[in-house]
Amino acid sequence: MKTLCALGLGLMLAGCDSGPDIEGTYVADQSGFEFIFNDDGTVRMIGFFDQAVEFDYETSDNEVKLVTPEGRVVLTRLENGNFDSPWGEMVRQR
Repeated sequence: MKTLCALGLGLMLAGCDSGPDIEGTYVADQSGFEFIFNDDGTVRMIGFFDQAVEFDYETSDNEVKLVTPEGRVVLTRLENGNFDSPWGEMVRQR
């Protein structure tokens, strides 16, 4: 019985992190940076002079965590479906 309870608890906790569930392109309104989210858990950030960087991301609840070499950057999902970020509001484009 204890094994069954532990297994059930493990499955419930695993369900808390929904994994990558974002797909599409978002543009940050203050910086103009473009973020292209793929369903494989990667995001491509295109900045000044079309320089691109790709890194992983994680999702949980209303947050997306970008996993960068400098550490994690947290984006918060807004009620309108966009994200609040250090680069301004990230607005969905397509």
